[in-house]
Amino acid sequence: MSESITGKPEGNPTILNPETAGSKNIVGVHNEWNRLREVMLGDIRGNIMPQFQEDWGRYANLSEFIPGNEGMKWIDRDPENGQKMIEQIDGFEKILKSHGIKVHRPRPIPDCVRQNITTLGDAMQYARDPHLVLGRNIIQTNMRMTFRIKEHYGWTPLFRRHTEQNSGIRWVGMPDVEPTPEGTTPEQWAQDARLFVEGGDTFILGKDILVGFSSLGSSPSAALLYSFLA
Repeated sequence: MSESITGKPEGNPTILNPETAGSKNIVGVHNEWNRLREVMLGDIRGNIMPQFQEDWGRYANLSEFIPGNEGMKWIDRDPENGQKMIEQIDGFEKILKSHGIKVHRPRPIPDCVRQNITTLGDAMQYARDPHLVLGRNIIQTNMRMTFRIKEHYGWTPLFRRHTEQNSGIRWVGMPDVEPTPEGTTPEQWAQDARLFVEGGDTFILGKDILVGFSSLGSSPSAALLYSFLA
């Protein structure tokens, strides 16, 4: 399921505006198909397994993988596949750089953040989900898998640097949400009033932004994006 938002021409979190990319420190994302020049690439090495919640929709199969392993590193839960994931992401970084693309990797989530946020876990291999980069707007998102919201901290130095160097950038965060789901059934979770949208579930088509809800977004988030971009 998706909803179309008509507003300013915006785009995805990985492509610089081709019209301004030759200028120093100019950042802007305006569509999904121009040449890739700069990208955020995740890292699985430090990821911590969370506590499972039943409202995770299409990720409900994690109920067979997580219980009993909360607080363990993802790569220690399955060392063989964990090493393959590290090699795959690092290999992808080399390919990107060989094409002249600038690659940003996240810093580890600071210990002080982990110690002071009650929701255990993170999934830093997915760099696009915790953020929307729309035009020159950087929007830190909320995710239904609320343990992932702290992943913003891994990218704070990058966003701070770009914001300091580009006066036209707006860097904002979505309103805070409670970490526990509203309701106890899939039907009730679908009507959850909390604000959720994942960067990986958005797509730009001209002046329309397609916002996918699937099982991880929420309808009110589309209205929030519209009010911000209008």
